[in-house]
Amino acid sequence: MMKCSVLTLNKNRVQHLINLIIGLENNSQKPDELIIIEMSDQDYTLPQMSFPILKIHLLSHERLPLAVARNLAVQHASYDNLIFLDVDCIPAHNFVKTLTHISQRQNAIISPEILYLSNQPLPSPWTEKDLMEKGSPHDARFFPKKGLKREEDPGLFWSLAFFVTRFNFDKIGGFYEEYEGYGGEDTDFGFQAKKSHVDHFLTAQTRAYHQYHETLNPPYNHFNDIIKNATLFHKRWGVWPMHGWLESFRKQGLINWHEDHIEIKKMPS
Repeated sequence: MMKCSVLTLNKNRVQHLINLIIGLENNSQKPDELIIIEMSDQDYTLPQMSFPILKIHLLSHERLPLAVARNLAVQHASYDNLIFLDVDCIPAHNFVKTLTHISQRQNAIISPEILYLSNQPLPSPWTEKDLMEKGSPHDARFFPKKGLKREEDPGLFWSLAFFVTRFNFDKIGGFYEEYEGYGGEDTDFGFQAKKSHVDHFLTAQTRAYHQYHETLNPPYNHFNDIIKNATLFHKRWGVWPMHGWLESFRKQGLINWHEDHIEIKKMPS
């Protein structure tokens, strides 16, 4: 059985984190460890589980150092098979076993399907049946009904949940640490993976369930981060990421979006 580390980041999402941990405990194959990069400003106690949990504290500010935090998690991982799992995600019962099994046949990044839960509170205790009944797929990402699908578009990589070996992570170069705050670092990782000839496959053989939290669309609360990170991405790759959000900002008169730069006209009110 392949040993693996599950890696997550947390800032003040305690109940979501606990649900993630319970989901791992319910897995048919437990992880060999869970690494938590902890950026919370509140104390909390985690439940005791059958696998070791290591918390690494990272001082953060308003602009979360997500790329730095993910790279730090890899540095502290004991094993070379790595599963990144967003703190808002609850893994399915076959999550660890399926991803590690697929990785024995495909030397690639493996992304499971993500189902989004509604804003209705989960029962306590919840079951995976509850999650399946409340979960809906993302409307912009299409997973195969069976088997694997090679994803050719690096812009569709996301870090909510994925398997990668340490060798491939290092080959890619990790997450580019000049990105700070919201947006851009996922897409950059996808582009760097393709440049490094690391394939990316999608599978619906397992999934994670994304727990509800309030969001804005477009995310005005991350306006400055998005502009800064989009500009950095364009400098690195010559194309613009996050087209939908940037176009929304442009239509609302917040920015002038030129071919080679973005000019902020006013801040969101």
